Amino acid sequence: MRYAIYSLFLVLWIVFWWWRYTCPIKQTCCTPESGMSVADTEVVEIEKEDNRPILFRWSDQTLIVNQDIELVVDSLVQLLNDQDQIEITGLYFRDEDNPTSYPNLGIARAVAMRDVFFSKLDTSRIKLKATLADIRGDVKNKMFEALVFRKIINNEFIKEIDDRVLIYFPFNSTKRLDNPTITEYLARVAERVRASGEKIQLTGHTDSEGTNESNYYLGLWRAGAIRDILVDQKGVPESQVILKSRGELEPLGSNNTFEGRKSNRRVELKLIQ
Repeated sequence: MRYAIYSLFLVLWIVFWWWRYTCPIKQTCCTPESGMSVADTEVVEIEKEDNRPILFRWSDQTLIVNQDIELVVDSLVQLLNDQDQIEITGLYFRDEDNPTSYPNLGIARAVAMRDVFFSKLDTSRIKLKATLADIRGDVKNKMFEALVFRKIINNEFIKEIDDRVLIYFPFNSTKRLDNPTITEYLARVAERVRASGEKIQLTGHTDSEGTNESNYYLGLWRAGAIRDILVDQKGVPESQVILKSRGELEPLGSNNTFEGRKSNRRVELKLIQ
């Protein structure tokens, strides 16, 4: 009787370790339902619904949006002051097919987004751009973001155009130290260049009142006034600031009108890598 118990115990012990090796470790035991081994079962990962509000597909300019698109548009419009503009940059990739009449899908995507603003913002205040982007991730098979938004400041003191910023001065003035709008803007510029190491080129301009020589120095003094704010108040290293003057030589408007002369009294700020 004792040997029979020992024999049964030995059999159970062998069966346990056989199961232990073939199922949890090797994962080759059969399932009762299908007879298919676990190793042969295909695992399919189901992608969760993408909740980003503005998306695109490869080689397609069509906006894919959800209910949050209204919140996005409203928040962008609320950032703008009376004359400010918004710049929409559409991204596109080199290998994409372009089924549109636009030069590239970047512009087509920006146009599609501009149309969403139709009832909320005058389209004359919307600027469109396109940028060729590097392929990242599996954009050919998955939805992706392809728009970049930027506020363009445009008021009586500051105007952002293309790659430069115009800072306006009153007649015969060289200083704007008491203007909080300009000071606040220069604080943001200073924060950027302190981190990036970019140089700031400041070019002073004047209207045509006075002599060429006096206007040259007036333009230089205006550029120096902006430099003083950046360096003395905002902590930009002086070595990162370049001063120039063009005096009355490059007017933006007619010196025969008040508004034209006003647009010519300026410092142009440009960031240089």
